[in-house]
Amino acid sequence: MASGGGTIGQMQQQTHQQLGSASLFLTKMGLRRNNSITNVSVNDKVFRRLNRMDHASRVISYSEREGEVLTQHAKKRVQRMMHYHVSLRPFVATVTAPRKKKQHLRQTQRANSFGNHDFPTNNDREFGTAPYHSALDLCDNGDSLENENVLSHALPCPSPSTEASTTDPSPTDSPFMCTPKSFPPTPSSRSVVMERGSRFAENVVFLARDRLRVEEALYSSNAQTRAMAMALKQGSRLAVFNASDAAGGIALTCGQHCATKVGNFLYCSTRSMIPILRNCYVYFEMSVFSTPMVGNSMMLPHASVATLSIGLSTLEMPLNTLVGAWKGSVGLCTTGQILTAGQWCSPLNQQLSSYGNNCTVGCLVCLDDLSAFETWDGEMVTAIATFNVNGNVVMPPGCATQMGGGGVQQEPLGGGFGMSSSATSLFQTPGVGRMSHSSNSQSVLHHGQTDETGVMHSPYAPSTLPLLVPREEELFPTLTLHSPGTEVMCRFSAGDVLARSRASIGAPSGVTIYGVDGSVLLEEDEDEIYPSDIDDQGGEDGIDDSLESFTVGDLEDENDEAF
Repeated sequence: MASGGGTIGQMQQQTHQQLGSASLFLTKMGLRRNNSITNVSVNDKVFRRLNRMDHASRVISYSEREGEVLTQHAKKRVQRMMHYHVSLRPFVATVTAPRKKKQHLRQTQRANSFGNHDFPTNNDREFGTAPYHSALDLCDNGDSLENENVLSHALPCPSPSTEASTTDPSPTDSPFMCTPKSFPPTPSSRSVVMERGSRFAENVVFLARDRLRVEEALYSSNAQTRAMAMALKQGSRLAVFNASDAAGGIALTCGQHCATKVGNFLYCSTRSMIPILRNCYVYFEMSVFSTPMVGNSMMLPHASVATLSIGLSTLEMPLNTLVGAWKGSVGLCTTGQILTAGQWCSPLNQQLSSYGNNCTVGCLVCLDDLSAFETWDGEMVTAIATFNVNGNVVMPPGCATQMGGGGVQQEPLGGGFGMSSSATSLFQTPGVGRMSHSSNSQSVLHHGQTDETGVMHSPYAPSTLPLLVPREEELFPTLTLHSPGTEVMCRFSAGDVLARSRASIGAPSGVTIYGVDGSVLLEEDEDEIYPSDIDDQGGEDGIDDSLESFTVGDLEDENDEAF
């Protein structure tokens, strides 16, 4: 028993030394606890430094009352709110009030306050809710505080009759100081705080990477890349999901590169912040994750099978609509079916076109202004889209394909898509009603040619889907989430895409392939993407040593503008 008692005593002493207390801290500072007053000399430099961080005042005396203890309920309540071990005995502290500045005169008309210390009003003194030093009772209003009179502010222990006053939301009506901000006591609240800090750090890193890519693109040898980078910098835009153009049931994380469904709506859609480039081939990818990656989405229930759709849409499509169901939009669903302008079509091999968790879907699109023609709905242009799932090009129905070399052999389209006669006539008679809206006099798309039998061959590859878009509208990469908890990461930059060859994305040979941000993915004479090409653009992660030139404060300011 003696040894056991000694062990318990050692544990209590060790715990007391590790945690400490407010009284022990004040004792080390030279203030005695037995109702005595001891003057402590504080360095003026240290005092000014503390006062700059928060309003500080010099402590004249500190004493704790003996014999007054808290109830068991009050002790548990205080321990739940405080992170550090403090003395639970009531104390009386005498401090000097700081000089009031002119701009703070109006703030002290109702209550005698400075910093985070709230002195009770006259009503509190009238009802006797707190004891006061005689020097404080002489102060009828805040005017006498300018002379640095010695004040004594006592904090009594909360009793059942006064516990209601401690929960008053107004600090000026309560005789007690506000509880210091502490680490949350419950596991769930602590996880929320930690995840919030992790999300902030990830957003800063992703934002720094995107800004560095824009700065680097300003010095690119490609004129299109430089022009796009200048537009992004001047408009404070980035190649990410647009938070202001996302449904209410979508949460964006990782610098708005990841979208997760957290709401109860049937369909939740979000579009990219910037549209695709016109009159050139643009490629982007979206990766589906089996489990949420970061943030508060780890606590959300998620379906075992992800159901979503990835495609293109204009700003006319509502955010609660499945992409592809609206006119001027097209989408590839997880079932492998393609929905374009409200019409369903099944690819030749639906097993290769279906996808789910841990899959990456790519989309190659070209919006050609030279294909403009007049319709009853106004002037329309043709956009062609090619989807691939994990490097397997999705083949629409009614087309014969011959993949060879670095590109795609073109075959007659034959109206296999079930398009209208006006759209079919557009493919068969290129150049009719076309208007040039770009600096290039020749369309970026390869025009069809008539063979010796008089048959017009399609100007488009057999793996492409034609989409009619209003001339004044822009196309945006679009994601629609259906299953809850599904998380998708966008890959809008050449440094993020996973494709490594021209054939894996269904791109024709002899054309430059761009990312959504204007970065070059494939040059005209390139058929393969080598790792060195990605490293030259800032590494696959896009983060290099120049990150040190940015500070967290600059990134926070930029975050408000860009996001």
